[in-house]
Amino acid sequence: MKHRATSDDLAFLYSVLNYQFGRGAGALAVELSSRLYVTRYSGGLPRVFFVDDKPFFYVNPKTGTITLSEYSARHVFENVDKSCKRIVVDRRVFLEHARGSVLAPAVKAVTGDVRRGDEVFIVDESDVLLAIGKSLLGARELKGLKRGEVARVRRRLAYDEKSVQR
Repeated sequence: MKHRATSDDLAFLYSVLNYQFGRGAGALAVELSSRLYVTRYSGGLPRVFFVDDKPFFYVNPKTGTITLSEYSARHVFENVDKSCKRIVVDRRVFLEHARGSVLAPAVKAVTGDVRRGDEVFIVDESDVLLAIGKSLLGARELKGLKRGEVARVRRRLAYDEKSVQR
C-alpha cells in the first residue's frame, strides 16, 4: 500500500542519493517531495519510491542502496556532475552487441569514482544516456582492460535518434 513519504523517508532518500551519486544528487528528493509516495517492507524500510504513480527508486534491503528506474535515471543523470558514475562506451558497438552486459572492448572511458557494485550511467561519447547498470569492476580495474564483462545492464533506455549527434 502506498503512503505519502514522511520526512524520515525524504532524509533517507536524500542521504542515499548523495552517497551513491555524489553531492547534489539528494536535491532531487527535495524537489520531488510533494509528489513522492512509498511502499514499505514488513520491517518498515522503504521498498519503492513512486512519483506520479511510476516506480522511481527501488531500495535494496540488504545494502540500503538505491536502484534506479528508467524515469529516475534520467532525473538523477541530469542532476549529477558529468564526472560522476559514468562508463563511456562506443555507441554503435553498445547498441549492436550489448544485451545484458557491457564488454571491455566497447568501453572508451570510465570516471574515477566508479567502484565495484555501483549503480552507473552507461553513456556514449556525446554524454547521451544509453542505459543504467551495475559496475562489476572498479575504475582502476577497468583501466586498460581489453576483454571481459565490465557492467551488467539493468535497463536500456529508449532515446530519440535525432537527439544523438553523430
